[in-house]
Amino acid sequence: MGDPEIVTALYKQHFEPLRRRAQSITRCPHAAQDAAQDALLATLARLDLDDPGFGAYATTVARRNALRHRAPLATGPDRPQEDHSTAVVCRADVRRALSALPERQRRAVFLSTYADQPHEAVGAALGLTPNATGQLLFRARSALQSSLEAS
Repeated sequence: MGDPEIVTALYKQHFEPLRRRAQSITRCPHAAQDAAQDALLATLARLDLDDPGFGAYATTVARRNALRHRAPLATGPDRPQEDHSTAVVCRADVRRALSALPERQRRAVFLSTYADQPHEAVGAALGLTPNATGQLLFRARSALQSSLEAS
């Protein structure tokens, strides 16, 4: 894996943001820690320690790990009524938060999250540079999180 000091520094720099991102997806602290840890291990195994894309790659892996760790909603006739009601309220909150976003942010979130497009494809669709795409998605996700925490 390389120099233990560099590995430790990368872990300290990236673990907490990855864990928070994963927890926003899984809503479970244990699953989020697993997703972040697995992402760092996979990134360390795949990339050189000085690779400038280390953080971006780790974030992508953490997101995918978190999606795999996310508990599925129960379906079918034996699903308790309160679970269905909670899911409906949750969907309504997400729709409301998404509709409050500016159009460009809403499109970026849709392309990135729901269409599972990479940043490059999102940027190309919106006519943005990779850096501008990252900034737009960061602002959109921050606004969504604030809106959902307030509701």
